[in-house]
Amino acid sequence: LAQVLSRCIGAMRATKRRERDIASVPEIEDLHEKLKRLRLRPTIAQMRLQQEARAFADSIGDAAVSIEAANLRATLQFVLPTGELGVFEAVCPCQYPHRPPRLLQLSPLAPLPHFRYKPGSCDLVLDVLAECSWLPVFGLDKVLDALQEEVCGIREMELG
Repeated sequence: LAQVLSRCIGAMRATKRRERDIASVPEIEDLHEKLKRLRLRPTIAQMRLQQEARAFADSIGDAAVSIEAANLRATLQFVLPTGELGVFEAVCPCQYPHRPPRLLQLSPLAPLPHFRYKPGSCDLVLDVLAECSWLPVFGLDKVLDALQEEVCGIREMELG
């Protein structure tokens, strides 16, 4: 038992010596100092999404919204005219709010009949999400409103 312990202690000391030798290499010391100085700060897009998450927490009506500011994503859920739960994901670019998010339909899996999609994808096409009509003052609340207006238009078409 004493021999095993002495071997383990010897191995630990050798490992520490190797770590000290590696850490004494000038390039690694410089990199370590740079990493110490580097402070990760949230981006403007992340801060904006955090702000919008707080605003959504106050009142969102009959929709469920969950925002992951760190990943620049938001999930929007509400009941569709068919009675199914519609789940949509807004994927914000790094330039958000200066560029519009992409809106993906996650559920139901089949394309909805009155929605417009980008060819060959599940990306929804809404007028508010067009580059030419998007303004930095718009947010996910505007996207949710536009999506629900589209659904209301579908309801009116089906009833009328």
